[in-house]
Amino acid sequence: MPKFQFIPALTLTLTALASNCVGAASFSVVQLERQGSSSVATEVYVHGDIDAGDGERFRDLARRHEIKTGTVYFNSVGGRLDEAMSIGTSIRRLGLNTGVGNREAATNRLMPAECLSACVMAFAGGKYRFLDARSVIAVHRFYSRSIGSEDLALGQIVAASITSYLTEMGVSPALFEKMVSVGDQLTKLPLAQAEAFGLVNNGVLPTEWSIQGVAGRVFLRGSQETWNGEGTIELSCAENGYLVLDAGFGAGANTDRILSEAVNYSVRSGRDFIGVDLLRPASVQSGTLLSSASISPSLAYSLSHAASIGFSWHPSGRDIFYGFSIPTSGYEDVIRSFVTHCSSHQ
Repeated sequence: MPKFQFIPALTLTLTALASNCVGAASFSVVQLERQGSSSVATEVYVHGDIDAGDGERFRDLARRHEIKTGTVYFNSVGGRLDEAMSIGTSIRRLGLNTGVGNREAATNRLMPAECLSACVMAFAGGKYRFLDARSVIAVHRFYSRSIGSEDLALGQIVAASITSYLTEMGVSPALFEKMVSVGDQLTKLPLAQAEAFGLVNNGVLPTEWSIQGVAGRVFLRGSQETWNGEGTIELSCAENGYLVLDAGFGAGANTDRILSEAVNYSVRSGRDFIGVDLLRPASVQSGTLLSSASISPSLAYSLSHAASIGFSWHPSGRDIFYGFSIPTSGYEDVIRSFVTHCSSHQ
């Protein structure tokens, strides 16, 4: 039977029905060279029960290997909830990503795996959280073996701790409600449901659009962080119903290469790419690629009704582009209101 054991100092256990593993989790580090790049991708593999001291063991591993970027893959049936949350917190502080998988030694291939019970809390610590359709994430309810008043009070503290942790990690507290509702039966989360809870984000963080003002300048700003980098769009009013679009793209190690290769530029209105001329040469400042373009009233109207707004940099003679596109869903009114405001102040 699954158990959630309340004992002093919030030493909590949340394990799965079929757990046969004994002892602490094992950690292994794999460093892979990126094709066409001098950088190295770090992968950490966590296998087995999450047990006492694993949070500190993970932090020690990160220090010894100087892990600053990479992905942590889990293959675990669960274990101690406090240690799982400790691992998850360290993963987030380091800015690492998470996935569910296990690297096969014979072939060196990433294989499907499972992350059950308390493992899900550690997985939630990833900045970007990926789940292969063949891998499994499953949850169940925690509970106390006894029903004394002290256990009930501690249970409330634990519930608050879990929901606070999930919220901090960008996961909906509805996941905790799901854990409670399924009872003792370990229940697989379909990929769509894991995405709806925000537990799996597939390398894309939520979009933000807002009207801001800095030093007397008022502008509409949209931003989104993804696995490929952070994109920002700023729209400000100009003369005769025109707008100015300022695009910023932080593409990490690729930023300078994009700047050097780009010869053409386009504004993205939904699925359409509209070629534009830059108001000034593109540049890189503080690791962000910057470009500015003038937006005609007709293009502004198109952008205000688009499902997404973005910007692209195009190399010469190649059928590829670099860039980003920020969804507008949920922000249609603020975007259209700002564009209307600019067009009415010609």
